[in-house]
Amino acid sequence: MTSSRSPPISARCSANSFTPIGLESSREIDQSNGSGGWNLKQKTTWSYFANGKLSGLTTNVPSQPPCQTPCTNTQTIESHTVSYFDTNPNFAGTYGVYVDGNRTQDQYSLRLGANVASPCTTSNLCTATYGYDPRDRLVSNNDGHGAPRPATRWMG
Repeated sequence: MTSSRSPPISARCSANSFTPIGLESSREIDQSNGSGGWNLKQKTTWSYFANGKLSGLTTNVPSQPPCQTPCTNTQTIESHTVSYFDTNPNFAGTYGVYVDGNRTQDQYSLRLGANVASPCTTSNLCTATYGYDPRDRLVSNNDGHGAPRPATRWMG
């Protein structure tokens, strides 16, 4: 004899999509509405450069939950646009030098929880920057809304 249980109302479903080379391109998390349908909880999409390095990430949630899947009334809670090019004109005397696959900038926005203000919004983006030494070790980073700080190195 077999038995089955109905999933709890809080049951979740996740749907993932991948690029032709196996990188995740989207993830949607839905929650059961208790009557056979699904409500969107969160959707994240990733984009990549031709070499497989991350180009961008966007996470959306319903503007007015619950929102039945497919939900079209969403708001962005996180967005990143990443660069791997040095923007320092003193580096090789030019702009746009590829820095060995090291992330040099992350232009981003965050929407924090209710009643919490974020310094990095969709209308006021922050730009994090990263610096490397000649051996490709991270030596500095700036989160885009504070003072630059040296990177922490673990000594072994």
